[in-house]
Amino acid sequence: MARASENTCAVQAAALGDAVLRCLECPLRNVAETAVEYFETLSTVPVAERSPAFRAPMFGRLLPPLLRHARYPQSFTSWEECIDDDCDEFHRFRWEPAAVAQYNPFIGSVCSFLVLQVCA
Repeated sequence: MARASENTCAVQAAALGDAVLRCLECPLRNVAETAVEYFETLSTVPVAERSPAFRAPMFGRLLPPLLRHARYPQSFTSWEECIDDDCDEFHRFRWEPAAVAQYNPFIGSVCSFLVLQVCA
């Protein structure tokens, strides 16, 4: 009976992780920031102690939406002319993935690639 209960919890936790990941895909940065905070908190649990759903595959799925949020707006020329974004919020969000990356070796190595792509 205890094993069935553990499986139910693991399935529910994975569903919650998927839902929060979908929040990261939201174009509103404040919603995405909350999702990043969730994964930052999750990263405080050692990888070996996490459910398999919260290891490399889940964190690998963070990269595409993080990259979208970390890129300059498509029509960007300067912050003075940008009406769709706030300079301080934009730059603060760009460094949030680093906080998540420091606790997860998989995302840490890929985050270096993310920073190179964004800053190029």
